[in-house]
Amino acid sequence: LQQHQVDFLKKRGRWEKILREAAEQSRRGMIPILHEPVNILDCVTSYNPGLIAWEDETNNSLKTIPLPDMIKSLNLLIGPKGGFSKEEIHLAQSKGWQTFSLGKRILRVETAAIVACALLLHHYGDI
Repeated sequence: LQQHQVDFLKKRGRWEKILREAAEQSRRGMIPILHEPVNILDCVTSYNPGLIAWEDETNNSLKTIPLPDMIKSLNLLIGPKGGFSKEEIHLAQSKGWQTFSLGKRILRVETAAIVACALLLHHYGDI
């Protein structure tokens, strides 16, 4: 096993408990699914295209991207510490992924994920 897989397996139980407790606290009917980390190449080629937060995006934000009125699921990518490389972004875009900006500030990975989810929940009237 690679180190990131070992780290994930050590922390998975704790993270799933946090997901359950957060879903209960917010009275959500569905508990989010925690998947094992995958590399960007596997992700953009194996999953349905979705949104990818990119700090170098200057034209698109979640306000300007045409989002469907209703969704059952949405794939959202938040880059690793240091961000995605331009090659990774171009690969994702070539597979149909839409880049967007979370604003002028560079956010930590953990914060960027929460901000992006909160903005999407707000867009869909669920927050």
